[in-house]
Amino acid sequence: MAFSFFAIQIKLLRMELNTAAKNNVWPVDTHPLGCVDSLLRTQRMISAGKLSDIIGISDKQLYAIADRGEIPHYRIGRSLRFDPAEVALWLRERSCGRRP
Repeated sequence: MAFSFFAIQIKLLRMELNTAAKNNVWPVDTHPLGCVDSLLRTQRMISAGKLSDIIGISDKQLYAIADRGEIPHYRIGRSLRFDPAEVALWLRERSCGRRP
């Protein structure tokens, strides 16, 4: 049940951003850290190093957040991989306020 809700939220967010890109008018709350749209345009899983660069935190801090189970991720061997759409939704849910 929770997975289908999560998938619907990701799909709605992608549709909202696609519409905004076509009209060149961005919804106020789609840029909590200025990177949600770029994450949603990425179609492949991304590494911890790339994600930490995108969202502006250190690799060590990202690994700590993942180890605490606070961010959606996949462990493949010793590596972490992140689904950009899941991370974008995770960031959006944690936005502290609306930004112009």
